[in-house]
Amino acid sequence: MLELKETNPDVYNRFSSGLFVIRRGDRFWAGLPSDLVIEQALMRTIKTTGGLTRGRGMEEKQRTRWLLAMPACADINESMQELTGATYSTSGQHKDLFVARKERDHKDTYEIFQYLNDYNPFVSEEGALHSVATDMTASASCNPHEARKSEKLSWTNDGTKAFDFVFRRKEQIERMGLKQLVVDGEKLKIDLSFSFRGC
Repeated sequence: MLELKETNPDVYNRFSSGLFVIRRGDRFWAGLPSDLVIEQALMRTIKTTGGLTRGRGMEEKQRTRWLLAMPACADINESMQELTGATYSTSGQHKDLFVARKERDHKDTYEIFQYLNDYNPFVSEEGALHSVATDMTASASCNPHEARKSEKLSWTNDGTKAFDFVFRRKEQIERMGLKQLVVDGEKLKIDLSFSFRGC
């Protein structure tokens, strides 16, 4: 296939112009490789009602009879559609372009917008960090967002070895999950997952 352009230019031109695909409809982007179409069509008819896997068996004589009966079944199917006036067809448009789908998408978007207006997760004290996941507002001492701006990372650039570096309490970053509450002299860690549980 890599040398197809030189060995068989006619076939190469046909491949390049899109003739290697099968189009089962007039819609855009409906071209599928032939092996995929054969697999999809064949496997669908084998697996659905009336197919080989629905009580017929998979022996050679059953497969042959089933394959030879398919053209007759197609004629019967077409005749039944003409008799009942019911036809199976697909639309040329994508399902997302229908008016009903557009109206539903607009309605859903409006509902989300209204919800975010009523329960805005970003309304908090001026400059305070606010967790959208837990709906908790951090205290002023919570500072992970300022780590790169401060001197907390300066030890990485001054040549100090990692094992020789001393971590000082005042240089530690305080996260929201590490908040501690002192009750009667006992430090209690706040579990942020409690905000999701019903008490």
